[in-house]
Formats: sequence, C-alpha cells, structure tokens
Amino acid sequence: MTQSEIDRNKLISIGAPPEKTFVMKNLKFDVKRTNETVDIGQDGFRVIIAGSTHKTEEEIIINIFKEKLQKYSDIKLLLVPRHTTRIPQIVPVLEESKINYGFRSKGDTFAQKDIIVLDTMGELSKMYSICYFAFIGGSFNNTGGHNPLEATVYSKPTITGPSIHNFRDIYWLLSQSKAGKIVKTPEELSDYMEVLLSDKEFYEQACKDCETIFNDQQGALDVVIEELKQVL
Repeated sequence: MTQSEIDRNKLISIGAPPEKTFVMKNLKFDVKRTNETVDIGQDGFRVIIAGSTHKTEEEIIINIFKEKLQKYSDIKLLLVPRHTTRIPQIVPVLEESKINYGFRSKGDTFAQKDIIVLDTMGELSKMYSICYFAFIGGSFNNTGGHNPLEATVYSKPTITGPSIHNFRDIYWLLSQSKAGKIVKTPEELSDYMEVLLSDKEFYEQACKDCETIFNDQQGALDVVIEELKQVL
C-alpha cells in the first residue's frame, strides 16, 4: 500500500506485483479542523500567513508583503517563525521594513498592526482558519518544507518554495490543481501571491480545489485497517 501513484510505480518498477500494489491514499490527510475560535482583529482584512519560516524566509516574505501592501490596503501578515528563539534576528528585518508590527504575546491585533509575529506556542494550526492563503516555510532554505495540510483542511490555498522533499507526495497532489503552488524563486512567489490577491475567481477555485482534494484523500486509515483485517 503506497501513499501515491508515483510510489506505486516505483515499487512495480523494481519487481512488486502490480495486482498486489495499490494506492491507499495518505494518512496525513486524516486530520481535523480545530473548533477553537480566533480573534486577533482580523475582521475586514485578508490575512496572509507565513508559517514555519526559517532563516532568510522572513526577509523574503516581509519584502513581498511591503510591496503588496502599497496596492492592497486590506491585507495583513501573520509571521510565524519555526523557532521562536530566532525572533531577535527577525526584529531588525521588521524595523528596516518600516511596517508597523506587533506580537501575539503582547496582545497586539490587526486593528493596530499590519504585521503580527506569532511568538506563542501551539497556536499556528488554529490560525490557519483565519488566513486568506498561506506561505509554508522551510522551503527556500533546503529544510524540505513543512506540512501544508494544516491550511488545506480549512480550504485555504498554500504556496511553497522549491525545497519540499519532506512532504513531496502531499505537495505533488496539491499542485495538480490550484490548491497548492510550488514556486522556484521569491519573484515567482510574489507573482503568485499577486494572482491570489487580484483574481477573485481564481482564488475561489483554489479554495474549492483544497476542499475537493482533502475530501478525496481522507480515509487512508480505514483502508489500512480493512486490509489488515483480511490478513489477520
């Protein structure tokens, strides 16, 4: 039982019997939405989340956000570094941007700030429920990316850089539609963000694609259990 058609074909190519090798879907899709409510002053704004960012990625996303903010006054940025210990390194980048920013731990909201740094633990998953779309970090610095499904479960489109080997199969599935986009450069990231911000019809289809793919891929655990019952 494989996670994807790519893996199935690879196993068959090295001798696995095709009649006994099939796709079971991906167990990672068996995740649930949180029921927690979020209020950080996001009403009336389109919140972009930059989730699980690593070194150099904060500068990339802040620079792009600054450019977009000049055109779209209703956008906000929730910046979520993968490791909160890096925040002292990020503050100078924020200062240089001249954009007003605040911190979740201090109770700052989007009513007063254009950028909020999520410097608390265990809150990122629920924050995806309020985003317009998300950039998933760890993808511009060879980390291998992070899980985009925390956003996809809320039917929110995701964008990632080229380093995705940790979640290759998931990104491959999402990128077959408008649900997810893999970009190679910061310039491509900016261009695709522009599409999502400016083309309402495209954005709405991307959200629908997220829902479709997520629904199609759920149920992997049940498949595995049923197969094990046959063996046992």
